[in-house]
Amino acid sequence: MKRLVLIAHYMWIVLFLGGTAAAGEPIRMVWLPVTQALPFFVALEEGLFEKRGLSVEQTKMQNPTQIIDALVSGRADVGPGGSATAIAAIAEAQFQGAFKVFGLQGGRVEQGFLNDSLIVKAGSPIKGFNDLSGKKLAILPGAQWRTLAKLILKKHSIVPDKEVQLVEVALPLHSQAVIAGTVDAALTVEPAASLAEATGEVVRVVANPAARFVVDPFFGGASLITTTFLSKRPEDARSLIAAMDEATDLVTNGFDRYKHLFKKYLGLPEQSLTQVKPVYFRSSRDLSGETEAAFSALIGQFKSEGVIKSDLNPASMLLGGR
Repeated sequence: MKRLVLIAHYMWIVLFLGGTAAAGEPIRMVWLPVTQALPFFVALEEGLFEKRGLSVEQTKMQNPTQIIDALVSGRADVGPGGSATAIAAIAEAQFQGAFKVFGLQGGRVEQGFLNDSLIVKAGSPIKGFNDLSGKKLAILPGAQWRTLAKLILKKHSIVPDKEVQLVEVALPLHSQAVIAGTVDAALTVEPAASLAEATGEVVRVVANPAARFVVDPFFGGASLITTTFLSKRPEDARSLIAAMDEATDLVTNGFDRYKHLFKKYLGLPEQSLTQVKPVYFRSSRDLSGETEAAFSALIGQFKSEGVIKSDLNPASMLLGGR
């Protein structure tokens, strides 16, 4: 009997230690070099993960599709901000329950939160989307910005892929492509537009086109956490989301205080920092009401374009959603 008790005792210790080791493993986070990722940078700099006993390892990606691929394949646990909302919805429709949205980022016309822009070379005759017929337009790689570009062009009575050539270009190369004349304009996101404008060689001709012509507020970026991580490490997941919520509050209430971090994480030159404007951040506590309606409306646009083919309920993607 004593021997059985000892065996049971040692088995409990092994299980306990094993669970502790798993909980202590680094959380694998993947991010894009965009303004939408600022709360993540703040969480790193302010030690908000360490404060909650979390260890993270981070990898910078070059386009939104890479983030979704890493999450779906199990190579990453969290996309802390800037993950493409529509690409996430496409993956969710295909894999059913792959991840949850615990934060949103984007633009809002009325309140001046700047997310995306149409930029052209200084001196260009292009003043807006109406002038793009017969031109080449740079977009971010992937289905999200290709579809958004098509929606915006159609609003201006321009036939995409026929009257305008859409050219997928990595975000860091958008301004270079415009300046070199490889493309005539770029539909780009922050801070690429502000950085380009600071050089004096590029002009922003339309601010927040996605919010102006698709859905306002526009949530092009999402914070994602895999359901695998949520189920296997629920306490760590709760702590991580709490850290990101705290960081989002800090950024919302003090964007100018923290935008110097773009110099460290995005390589922005000092002189361009004053031009970088805040995007519209929503934390896990802000995913109902108007936010949910705008998110659902955006996904609905992608459904109407045939990009999302299944009967996906957008609200079910939101953390705590129906």
